[in-house]
Amino acid sequence: MTEVQLQIEERIGRSLRSDWLAEHYERMFDAFRCEIRAIPGVRRVLEHLRQRNIPICVASQGPIWKMEVTLVAIELWPLLEGHIYSVDAVARSKTCSGMPRARKVRRQGTAC
Repeated sequence: MTEVQLQIEERIGRSLRSDWLAEHYERMFDAFRCEIRAIPGVRRVLEHLRQRNIPICVASQGPIWKMEVTLVAIELWPLLEGHIYSVDAVARSKTCSGMPRARKVRRQGTAC
């Protein structure tokens, strides 16, 4: 049981259903698909970087499946696929030094 679940149950005064997290994610992903928008100009920047063979990556402390939902929703997944790294790939989160692939990209670039 996660710390978050314990806090929620304490706050609402009852146990959560066993499917609460899956239901939560499904509602959240439905909202992402309908409402999330890319930062204006980000596609142009990514295309510019790729045309010039400048290394890029996206690193997140979120799970890869969540990153896929958001990046597909804003139509950036195809530009970034193969260069996406999540907390799923590292032993420790919350630290760039724990993401060796992202560090490698950073070292290859000249102005990250």
